[in-house]
Amino acid sequence: MPTGAALAISGLTKRFQTGDQEIVAADDCIVDIAGGSCTAITGPSGSGKSTLLNSSAPSMHRTTARSCSTESR
Repeated sequence: MPTGAALAISGLTKRFQTGDQEIVAADDCIVDIAGGSCTAITGPSGSGKSTLLNSSAPSMHRTTARSCSTESR
């Protein structure tokens, strides 16, 4: 994780299964958010904003990432 990063995600992939169709919500995403910064994640409904943030929590099922780190406070 970069020095001072509050959130660092590398290689995040998240897929959902709906019937016979697989939905790829995130594919090999990389995110570095500096500590103390003000960051906005924007996009249209269904673009994966909540998926990205929820995937930084270890309780999210069937998510893969090379690394995911958060700063402790």
